[in-house]
Amino acid sequence: MLCSELMKRDVERCRDSSSVAEAALSMRDHNVGFLPVSTEDEAAIGTITDRDIALRLVAEGRDPASTRVGEIMTREIISCSPNDDLAVAEERMSRHRRSRILCTDKSKRIAGVISLSAIAKRLPRGPAGTIAAAVAARESAAGEKLPRMRARSAHCREIMKTDVEPCRANDSAKHIAEIMRRRNVGFVPVCDESGAVVGAVTDRDLVLRVVAAARDPEKTSAADIMTHEVVSCSPDDPLSVVEDLMAKHKKSRIVCVDESRRPVGVVSLADIARVERFRRVARVLRDVASRPPRAA
Repeated sequence: MLCSELMKRDVERCRDSSSVAEAALSMRDHNVGFLPVSTEDEAAIGTITDRDIALRLVAEGRDPASTRVGEIMTREIISCSPNDDLAVAEERMSRHRRSRILCTDKSKRIAGVISLSAIAKRLPRGPAGTIAAAVAARESAAGEKLPRMRARSAHCREIMKTDVEPCRANDSAKHIAEIMRRRNVGFVPVCDESGAVVGAVTDRDLVLRVVAAARDPEKTSAADIMTHEVVSCSPDDPLSVVEDLMAKHKKSRIVCVDESRRPVGVVSLADIARVERFRRVARVLRDVASRPPRAA
């Protein structure tokens, strides 16, 4: 299969001279977390993501209306040609630990985007799990290697990330972004005064519900923007339970809680991919990718 057969062609993009506020609005209106950045002749010069905005704008207290996309975008471009075999795109996604790459012509003009979720949807027996595992390695702060095990027989406590730094419902959006930057994560549980989980905030929430909504990150609280539906499991649950929860609720992360619903860890789809890289990962990826647009 060629990249041209799988890539998304009608790709929204922005200029490096655009404000981050404009980019966030575009992400909201088109329900995407990734925008290519191009020149006037459509040549790619970078990309901007939810994570870029959360870590490089909100966490640093920058003004989205006056900050240009070019100031916070990722300049390294990983791309392939529409005429390349899909295996080329898969290898580059895995090697560079990217869940999306651009398809460009010889002049670096943008022709489309290939995403991990698109590969999982079209090729259920393909390498989606392997790519997800590579992305997980990028997001691991410690870069630790997990022992090989069968995911269906493993338990959450064996792979969950335990360095969870939750926030309180009255903490500011800026404080949450600072946690994300410090921990290199895109997901922060929200706890009440007893320490029990009552919600969660993601980097996407910060983009849609703070930046795109023109809210002040220092005056907007976690309670104002958090997702209240928190899907959780026990550290002693087998990963098969977590996979089923992810597929059912279309979530890519599950919070592990104790008997008092205090967070003790987080298991992500990428974490599961690091220990089990086969069809189940692709199945869950397809289900998560089919979730409806998030309300702003």
